[in-house]
Amino acid sequence: MKDMRGLRKDNTGYDLKQLFIGSEGTLGVITAAAIQAVPEPKNTNVACFQLDSFAKVQQVFKAAREELGEILSAYEFWDGECEKLLQEHQGKIFQNTIDGDSSFCVLIETAGSCAVHDEEKLNKFLENVMKDGIVKDGIVAQDQKQQK
Repeated sequence: MKDMRGLRKDNTGYDLKQLFIGSEGTLGVITAAAIQAVPEPKNTNVACFQLDSFAKVQQVFKAAREELGEILSAYEFWDGECEKLLQEHQGKIFQNTIDGDSSFCVLIETAGSCAVHDEEKLNKFLENVMKDGIVKDGIVAQDQKQQK
C-alpha cells in the first residue's frame, strides 16, 4: 500500500491508511513515512518579561496572539520557584529581580521572513505591554547568542 500522494484530504471511500494503522500490524508493516517539515525561519527574535501575576501572564498571551499573530512561534512561562533554580545555575536574567520574589516570567519568540516587519511588530507589542503596566521588567535578545 503506497499512500504518499500529494493530496492531503481524501473523503472518498474507506480510509485505508487508518484501517491499516488500526490493525496493529496484522495487515502489514509500515516501511516508509512522509513528513512535512516547516522551513527554518529567516529571522527570529526573543524577548523575556517579568510579570506580577498569572493573570498578567494570560493578558500578555492574549495580547501576543492578537498583535504578533503569524510571527508568534513560542510562548513559554515559568514561576518564581523555577526562576530561583535558574538563578542558581545560570545567574540573574533581570537586574531588578528581588530574591524570593514569587513573580512569573514569560519568554516570547517570533519567527518570520522579513526582519524589518518582524522587528516593528515586536517593538509595537513591547511598547503596548510596557505602556499598559502589564510587564514589570523585560529584555530583548540582541543577537543569536543571547537568543539561545
